[in-house]
Amino acid sequence: VVEAYNSLGTFLLKEGNRADAEMAYRTGAENGFALCSYNLAEMLADDPKRWNDAEQSYRDAIAAGASGSQLRLGVRLSEQPGKELVAAAELEKAIDAGEIDADGFLRLGTVLMRMPGGGESAGAALRNAMNAGDREAINRLGILIANLPGREAQAEVSLTTATVVAPQVAHRNLGVLLA
Repeated sequence: VVEAYNSLGTFLLKEGNRADAEMAYRTGAENGFALCSYNLAEMLADDPKRWNDAEQSYRDAIAAGASGSQLRLGVRLSEQPGKELVAAAELEKAIDAGEIDADGFLRLGTVLMRMPGGGESAGAALRNAMNAGDREAINRLGILIANLPGREAQAEVSLTTATVVAPQVAHRNLGVLLA
């Protein structure tokens, strides 16, 4: 019966009825269906004014054991200005929970790149993203390396390789490096 609230919420959301979808998801979550907390968080996260509610729903979903919730919280936090430290911590938890994927590693690397002293950890995360199949990660790794003194040649190799994998952005970044 509880799963019906999730199905109803999903249907209502697709129909554009966010208020009733929220009520259905909340009812399912209150009755112990973890996926409702997760879907409520995803819906609320799309509205910047509802971010605090979304974050709490992600945390409720994590506590209830909804698969993928830890990763999505970290990813969504990585999109929030000024939340780099919290995003990195949540993405690290996603690694510990076995929920991380290529995009999660890419986001972790990107967040760490913006943090003072995060370069080495960012490089490791970006390499993990590359190993998991993310095509953008080699470009970000090239940018990271380009910002390290004396590593321009290594950055050029990374960015040249990136032009094959993700040409649009990598060509621009390679041009900036070589200018």
